[in-house]
Amino acid sequence: MIRPTKRGNRIETVILPQPYVDRQGLRDSIESRLIKLQVEGIEWLSPQRRSWRIRTEDWQSRLAMVASIRQGDSRVVPAQAVLEESEHRKSWNVKYLSHGWHRYVGRFPPQIVRAVLNAFRIARPQVILDPFAGSGTTLVEAKLMAIDAIGFEICPLSHLISEVKCRLDFPAEQLERAWAFVRKDLEHMRPTSLPHYLAQETPVDTYRVPEFPNKEKWFNRDVLKNITLLLSAISRLDDVAARQFLFVALSASMRSLANVDVDVVRTEYRRRPRVGVDVMAVVGGKVHRMVDDLRTYTKMRFPPAKVSCRLGDARRLDLSSSSIDFAMTSPPYGIEAISYLRTHMLSYRVLAPVLGMGYDELARKMIGTEFVMDWNLTSRNLVSPTAQKLLYSYKRTTRQEKNRVAQMIQYFQDIEKSLCEIGRVLKPAGHAAIIIGNKKLLGRTIPADVILQETARHFSLNTRRVLPVKLVCNNPTSQTPWSERMIRDEHIIFLEKE
Repeated sequence: MIRPTKRGNRIETVILPQPYVDRQGLRDSIESRLIKLQVEGIEWLSPQRRSWRIRTEDWQSRLAMVASIRQGDSRVVPAQAVLEESEHRKSWNVKYLSHGWHRYVGRFPPQIVRAVLNAFRIARPQVILDPFAGSGTTLVEAKLMAIDAIGFEICPLSHLISEVKCRLDFPAEQLERAWAFVRKDLEHMRPTSLPHYLAQETPVDTYRVPEFPNKEKWFNRDVLKNITLLLSAISRLDDVAARQFLFVALSASMRSLANVDVDVVRTEYRRRPRVGVDVMAVVGGKVHRMVDDLRTYTKMRFPPAKVSCRLGDARRLDLSSSSIDFAMTSPPYGIEAISYLRTHMLSYRVLAPVLGMGYDELARKMIGTEFVMDWNLTSRNLVSPTAQKLLYSYKRTTRQEKNRVAQMIQYFQDIEKSLCEIGRVLKPAGHAAIIIGNKKLLGRTIPADVILQETARHFSLNTRRVLPVKLVCNNPTSQTPWSERMIRDEHIIFLEKE
């Protein structure tokens, strides 16, 4: 238990952490440190921010990783504890509400986001920015905490997922009606004999799944046909917003429909192809989960907030200078952008007409790409002295080593551009919290945390505190042994603009 100090005749407040918080070593666990940060606030905040005016009950309902707060005879259960349903859980629940609508292999749990926002006393009318929105973790938490937020995401699939996930105020009945329309549409057009139908050219397929390598190997023929039928019916919906929900539901179902291993991070073939797959039942299960979560959100009466995700590049933010109060994000840890794409490869292939960008084109645009765009770059082009010395020290005797070093130089230059933009859009004395991990390159650990701080300082973003953390994959069932080998440690870096 955490007991804030009594002041005068005030009633003592007792904070009971969630069951998954390490009670034995409470002072040392990352959860306990974040709970303490939430309660005490960031020590260097201005007096105006430290004397944050918010109703006690509203503040208590926002706390992260807290099971309950007892004050005299009254007891408050925070909203996150209700949503986590974690009375007996031994680990964080990172899939509550729309966080669980689509698989996304990242290391950015919503508990961290909520705790940091609380520690900095972020509340309306302040605005949050996440320039690497990913699957929308920051945006969803902002929505649940009634804080206005803007996200940017360069990947059209991730952008679609984020945009849908933060629309928790979308009417559940409207989504139900859209799904009922699709089912009815398919009932009228579905033939009694699928093999006979497959042999015919038919006008009902208004959606065409593009050709891509090993298409027939990734999907059984009947499954691919039924996916085409489903996408055709979704495309005929007049309700554009509902259509996007259903595209996300299909994308989230892709691993259960295709001949792939569900719990392996990268898209890999199953040894035995799937048989008897009911496409409508699998996708319908995802839709029903969405409907239930939308009703839960409405039932809990969260205050409104303006939250959106824009399709855009963190290196070129379409925002006015000095317009953002706080940035909360986790950029790619290194040369791994292609891994994100491989994880969702089949969604990119099947939904290419919806996304408007091909898999190969996107692979060259992302930060952390394995494609070297400019071979003329050298480590001397970087502003971080640590990055210059480290990357220059590699012998580069083999082609692989030359490629990897060039990719890392390119990666850190892209991080420079992103930090420059964060510094530009933050208001004076604005803050940022960035989660970064130190990965290995050719057997050596890259001190990305040090390099990021040196780079941020170059753009007038000064380090105020560094909090070591060790995170787990947002998809706890995924097999990610490589991440434990490759990611040495992680840090939350707190920055302040001059």
